[in-house]
Amino acid sequence: MALHHPSRVLVVDDDDDLRENVVECLEGKGFTCWSASSADGAVALLARGGVSPDLILTDLSMPGLDVGHFMAFLNGTPATAGVPVFVMTGVSEKHYPIWLDPALVLEKPFNVATLLSAASIAIADRHRQLGLGADGTSMVGLAVAQ
Repeated sequence: MALHHPSRVLVVDDDDDLRENVVECLEGKGFTCWSASSADGAVALLARGGVSPDLILTDLSMPGLDVGHFMAFLNGTPATAGVPVFVMTGVSEKHYPIWLDPALVLEKPFNVATLLSAASIAIADRHRQLGLGADGTSMVGLAVAQ
């Protein structure tokens, strides 16, 4: 019996409209979403438990905990270590922090197709790393059933 694992995304942005639009777009395509208006809020949400994203979308510039420290927290936390993180920003590439890989940036404004493509590719890669099919179905269950 295959176990279904829906695609899960944590969206972190201090721009309420953008955050709500991203969540609405993703949920409309079947993703499960959680959201926070700051990195501090996301840390608190993750600390409470019950949130285990396959992808994290975060703004580059927000009040409170900066994205560099937020990403260090994510990488140092077992539940989120290895989870892909895309940074959403309106800042031009020449002003990116030196550590930020331009391949992991969604430049604002981005369209729905770009959002869905980036999310789908990142989550499919994550599912493969976890031994799940692209749709989140456990490959272990499929192998045993055959």
